[in-house]
Amino acid sequence: LTPEISGQDYIFGTPLTFGVDSTALPYIVSGISGTDEGNYTWTVGKEVLFQFPLESLPEKDISISINTVSVFVGNGPQEVIVSVNDEVCFQQFVDKSGTITIKVPKEIACKSEIMALKLYLPDAISPLELYGDAAYDSRELSLAIKELCIEEIEEECMQEVEEIPLLSLEDGV
Repeated sequence: LTPEISGQDYIFGTPLTFGVDSTALPYIVSGISGTDEGNYTWTVGKEVLFQFPLESLPEKDISISINTVSVFVGNGPQEVIVSVNDEVCFQQFVDKSGTITIKVPKEIACKSEIMALKLYLPDAISPLELYGDAAYDSRELSLAIKELCIEEIEEECMQEVEEIPLLSLEDGV
């Protein structure tokens, strides 16, 4: 599956939004609901796939930030496993909204001019399955995503640390 992209390359540092005014739409292949009316969109099912045609290959490691407004925890924390170009880069249990940050080595990120980002969500479950007829939503839910951004990581300034001599009991301390 490939999304229908009309010459829309992804430029590093561009925040993508979800919900009614979604700018992420051209990059979504599967696993994202289109029925939410807010400034977020729920993941649907146990796998989400994005494909990002890159304006240029990264020259540095990258950071992927996924901002969530809600996590469906009716059945406990949600396990989130993230792969970039079929290489697992992140695995963590998430139980509250916030920002999930994934650091990806440039060797993995620049394997292709189209970067594939997959979220595996093995604990996604439908409220209907979990709560029965009291719930109306049959979608398998995990994360409500508000924003996603991929950035090249700036080199951190390394300050030289002056060596501090170790003291011993023999020094009269």
